[in-house]
Amino acid sequence: MFPKYLKEFPESLKNHLLKNLIENTSLGVFILNEKKEVVLWSRGAKKITGFSFSEVLGKKMEDFTIIEIYYKKKEINFEKFLEAYNEKEKTDSNLSYIRHKEKYRFPIEIQLLKVSDEKSGRIFFCGIFKIHDLVVYTKKLINSLKKRANQDFLTKLPNRRFLEFIINKKIQEFKRFSTNFGIILFDINNFKEINDNFGHSTGDNVLREFSKTIKLNLRECDIFGRWGGDEFIAIILMVKKSQLKKISDNFIKIIGKKLFNEKKGGFYIAVSAGFTLVQKEDDLGCLIDRADKNMYRKKLKIKVSRNAIHC
Repeated sequence: MFPKYLKEFPESLKNHLLKNLIENTSLGVFILNEKKEVVLWSRGAKKITGFSFSEVLGKKMEDFTIIEIYYKKKEINFEKFLEAYNEKEKTDSNLSYIRHKEKYRFPIEIQLLKVSDEKSGRIFFCGIFKIHDLVVYTKKLINSLKKRANQDFLTKLPNRRFLEFIINKKIQEFKRFSTNFGIILFDINNFKEINDNFGHSTGDNVLREFSKTIKLNLRECDIFGRWGGDEFIAIILMVKKSQLKKISDNFIKIIGKKLFNEKKGGFYIAVSAGFTLVQKEDDLGCLIDRADKNMYRKKLKIKVSRNAIHC
């Protein structure tokens, strides 16, 4: 494996040299055992793909689709790529891509080296890859970072920062072009009790499922995001007040019928919603404040009705 002039070096020095080369190179380096499982994943590989060594250790490339190989315009899985290398001494392919942990992909150049251990007869594959087009990679990385900056980490919905930007934009459009819109502010009434009784992991699951349910029942043109904690906002475009009320009431009914199953038992969640249409004198603060007050009034009505029934 080492050139002749390195054979006279002590084994410890050669191992030290190899380890430092692998760990400090900007190239992605990986080693697969005879079962095609990852047994080494360099720092360079982590930086390029976003996947850490612990996430890929003992897995096959097909398990998480990091590397995509195309041969004659058709995608082939990584194991077939290795077979082609075995049969034809093939070290590269027409098209190869890295599928980053953040889901975007970019072209790479990849080479394989087949290594056999003389003593045990075991076979290993060493792979080395690098970014083929740094411009493409940089653009996709920047776009991914922008998306993450505007995305809630738990629900994957637009976050407060992005919602504020969109609402401000829609307010300006309304004042210039009279393009009407409204917002619905949602709050999960019994969220604290859910966390206390079932744990925070269940609470997180409730937020995710609530998000999915609302999003599935929205029009494609409307925007839904997490405002913070257990509060969410839907931005409904081109809508009248009567329509906005129906939409809000419908969401409350849909959520109220959804059963959440947990090990400790099933439960339902109660949701309050306050809606409002944009007005000419509105800014972001006024619009949100009005929706919040409308939601709070509904919460008070619910409490009053429950107390009346209890008495």
